[in-house]
Amino acid sequence: QMAAEDAGKKAAEHGPVVITDRGKPAHVLISYAEYRRLTGSPRKITDLLAQRAALDKQIEEAQREQRGAAIAQIKALMAEHGLTAADLTSRAGTAKKTGGSKVAAKYRNKATGDSWSGRGLQPRWLKAALASGKKLADFAV
Repeated sequence: QMAAEDAGKKAAEHGPVVITDRGKPAHVLISYAEYRRLTGSPRKITDLLAQRAALDKQIEEAQREQRGAAIAQIKALMAEHGLTAADLTSRAGTAKKTGGSKVAAKYRNKATGDSWSGRGLQPRWLKAALASGKKLADFAV
């Protein structure tokens, strides 16, 4: 019996030992330290803060590695397509907005030189002239 206990202790040091009853798992033998870890032994705030510091360090390291991989991937794509850093900030290859071009005047007041392209609302000078009985054709250019 003593040999069985020693064998069980040694086996539990390397991981859980499953004890079967008629071929079916019935019990698990683990070390006491592993049992305390699994049951969540009372923790001190200093232990938790140390864990957080260790996790923060791991997070920073993972971010640094991922950032490095992303930069390498971007550089490879830039080389593949013949791009430079300046290409990333310029608007080359995109449609430029012209900001509206001037349209030739279709109607002009010969007395004042005022003109209207025929687009949008009629200007006041033209409305006043039309209200006084003149025709739109009188102002055609």
